Amino acid sequence: MRQLSLAVAILLLACAVVSASEVGDRFPDFTLKNLSGREVSWQSFQGKIVIVNLWMTTCPPCRKEMPMLQQLQNKYASRGVVVLGISADEKASTASRFARQLKITYPLLLDSILMTSESEQKKFGFLGLPTTFIVDRNGIIRKKVIGFIYQDDLESALRQLLQ
Repeated sequence: MRQLSLAVAILLLACAVVSASEVGDRFPDFTLKNLSGREVSWQSFQGKIVIVNLWMTTCPPCRKEMPMLQQLQNKYASRGVVVLGISADEKASTASRFARQLKITYPLLLDSILMTSESEQKKFGFLGLPTTFIVDRNGIIRKKVIGFIYQDDLESALRQLLQ
């Protein structure tokens, strides 16, 4: 019985470590390519409040959110807020064409294995699209929303971090 309890405790601990990206966790480190093919690392956003949005061109709620996220980027950029989109599309050209149609100018990165790699999904705590995180200046996740997020919700969380 004691061995079983120990095994369960180890399993729970392993699950907690493997699936990070929950509120209170440090946002996972990454290096991904932007839509032009240049590598961008999570470190380049240190000291900023970052709204990270996992999205894909075939996701209707993602399409609906992106113009709102662009408005937030425009409104709060001068206060150290960055919107960062991470596309789960396979090709940068697909994501780039989509972003141009929606007039998106905030940084967009490509994670073409997000939809197929279990380890990548666990790293980001990914359960569905869209997924949006608000990460504070210290790299700690302060809000996570799976599914469509409303502007009022996002701005309320942002205002708390900007105080």
